[in-house]
Amino acid sequence: MLKVKPSITIDAAVIGYTDSSDDPEGVGALLMALLREDGQFQVIGSCGNMPTEERRAFKKMLAGKEIGSNFRYANSKGALYRFVKPETVIEFKVTDIQGEDSSGDPIHRMVLEHGAKGWTTVREMPGASILHPVFVRLRDDKSVNPTDIRVAQVLERCLIDGLAKKAERVVLPASAVVRREVYAKEAKGQVAVRKLVLWQTNKETLDRSYPAYVVHWTDYSAGRKDPLQREVRVAPNLAEAQRIADEIIAENIKKGWDRQA
Repeated sequence: MLKVKPSITIDAAVIGYTDSSDDPEGVGALLMALLREDGQFQVIGSCGNMPTEERRAFKKMLAGKEIGSNFRYANSKGALYRFVKPETVIEFKVTDIQGEDSSGDPIHRMVLEHGAKGWTTVREMPGASILHPVFVRLRDDKSVNPTDIRVAQVLERCLIDGLAKKAERVVLPASAVVRREVYAKEAKGQVAVRKLVLWQTNKETLDRSYPAYVVHWTDYSAGRKDPLQREVRVAPNLAEAQRIADEIIAENIKKGWDRQA
């Protein structure tokens, strides 16, 4: 018995690309976005499944047209996307679209604005996750407008709250330092420094990309092959953050280290 599952097609704007690690003349993947009802763009995902000739055609089309962006987006290998003007529309197909993750929580995607200075972030809003995207064709017959690349295309397959709501840029409060300790040790005429800083972000309820607390450890030794080493750990509450900080101090501050602050 064969299991047949229909594919879903979506038209989206290309807003960025990565270079191919296998073919310098081709793109690795395209970053795509849809237009919300408020005129803002929302990232829907990326597509790297396409023939070699298409990869090279997109590289010729997009290379040299990069614009600024304060939003950073990396592929699975860590390569950052190069952002471009939203001028190209493509059609791609997926096996499924999901508005929730495996825990039943809403999936969030970044909302962006495009202007004279390039791309700027607004905030993350409920969005969709696409499964197994495959490039279909370039849509020369369509343009970047609220009809051709409307975000409502995903509503035909899943329910997403807030797609019609305007994404307002959030002014995030400043972080507050909770704990700061600096230690120094002199050896062979060189001074080594180790510093612990624990701060409360005050942002976790407004932006889910921020943890409640951050513990940052800096270890500097001029005589070492790698002089500057850092470690960053996050915590959901103050008690856990203090436990992590105490653990780091106990492991790294032994006899001979003098506290400076």
